[in-house]
Amino acid sequence: MTVPESRGRNPSWHVLVSGCGVALVAFGLRYSYGVFVAPVSSAMGWGRDVFSLAIALQNLFWGMAQPVAGALADRHGISRVMWGGTLLSALAMLGASFARSPLEFCLLLGVLTGVAQSGFGLPLIVASFGRIFPEERRSQAIGLATASSSLGQFLIVPLVQLGVVGLGWQGTLWMMALVIASLPFLGLPLGKATRPPSAARDDTDLRLADALRGSLGSSSFRLVLIGFFVCGFHVTFIVVHMPGYLLDLGFTASLGAWAIGVIGLCNIFGSWGAGWLGARYSKRLLLCALYAARAVIITLFLLLPPSPLVVLLFSVGMGLLWLGTIPLTSGLVVTLCGTRYISTLFGLVFFSHQVGAFLGVWLAGLLHHWGNGYEAIWWAAVLFSVIASVLHWPIRERRLAWALSPA
Repeated sequence: MTVPESRGRNPSWHVLVSGCGVALVAFGLRYSYGVFVAPVSSAMGWGRDVFSLAIALQNLFWGMAQPVAGALADRHGISRVMWGGTLLSALAMLGASFARSPLEFCLLLGVLTGVAQSGFGLPLIVASFGRIFPEERRSQAIGLATASSSLGQFLIVPLVQLGVVGLGWQGTLWMMALVIASLPFLGLPLGKATRPPSAARDDTDLRLADALRGSLGSSSFRLVLIGFFVCGFHVTFIVVHMPGYLLDLGFTASLGAWAIGVIGLCNIFGSWGAGWLGARYSKRLLLCALYAARAVIITLFLLLPPSPLVVLLFSVGMGLLWLGTIPLTSGLVVTLCGTRYISTLFGLVFFSHQVGAFLGVWLAGLLHHWGNGYEAIWWAAVLFSVIASVLHWPIRERRLAWALSPA
């Protein structure tokens, strides 16, 4: 018996809308944390390193939990995982609004919220679309989900900024928790479409172990892991620290929020375009070009005199490249490993992404706390871009041996 693949199903439009809707809300709220850095640090009398550590832990524990959440979704379907994740996230965010010490804050908004996000974040949506959409529509569907997440970034980050001004940071966290708790209702059609097959599962654990060993034993899969690490370093550092970086340069808080929003708006086109291109051209070569372009754009941003126009142009450029990595990287995972354990294996790749995210956001906050600013992290982002571009070149875009063999 061979590893099951997608059977060319043609999911109805409401399944696509359901997944894209969950991605829009979840990702928009997740990318709003940058607007909390200054007000929380000021209100609590903490340095920015405390909030940075909380978000760094959130990303790290999200990444650690994602393969587990993926395995549960592969076995039991996405609905149960989503209900558990959203409930835990809402409770953790409510608790964080009442935290009185850095330890409490980091445990609640960092560790617990991170674990919870593995149950309803974009990786599960991407993996679900990777399974239920046929190959000829897969990249476009995942690109659309990623574009929807960035539409949420564009629409929700400025709203959260207004909420912090009008309701305070605590009241805004309460509203975010309420919205997150309602996400499983929005995801009901997706949950029905991704129910696991009813075949006997007595050999599932063995086959999953074979999949993990076979994938990690492949140099191509390992290079995909390293490349996605760089993406996590970039996007999380920028989305959390860009508002604070612009404040340090003398710009307003609203410019920082709109910079993140513009990145999200432009990524709508960038992600859809990456999905479209990924269905027609080599995904590894597209990733080589994408990371090289990031290196150029970040370098220009650092070398040009700071101004609102430069910030806007940087946001547009990075937005076009922002999450185009997701349909291309997830497409590579499907090419290498097939769809049977896509939630688990993409969860493993996403863990690498989140390790990069942890280092990017934490080291940036730590260096800023020590009085060294953000310059070193920006230049590290340039160096990592070049490394990622080079490392994607030798990836072989063909199915791994374990995925072609009988279970």
